[in-house]
Amino acid sequence: TRNGIIGRRFDVLGMLDEFAARLYEEMDYLLEASNAERFYRLYGHTADIKVPRIFWPFCTRHVLTMEWVSGIKLTDLAAIREAGLSVAHLLDVGVQCSLR
Repeated sequence: TRNGIIGRRFDVLGMLDEFAARLYEEMDYLLEASNAERFYRLYGHTADIKVPRIFWPFCTRHVLTMEWVSGIKLTDLAAIREAGLSVAHLLDVGVQCSLR
């Protein structure tokens, strides 16, 4: 509650409002499509990264239509090794993308 220790230290209602706003943005697929194209501009030139193409005529706030990309889930370590890929290299690529 507002009178409890948490309410005195944190703006709980403000935090909930911020969370709801971010959640609503995540549900806007036009924004997600724009983010995918931004990601492509930043990393599309990198050989180890494939960014699906967005099919804008078929996108709305509630529908995201993009190219199908076959691949291996990063959690499937056995399949990654079977494909001859280096887990350490994939992690490095991911870290480099997140730092830019």
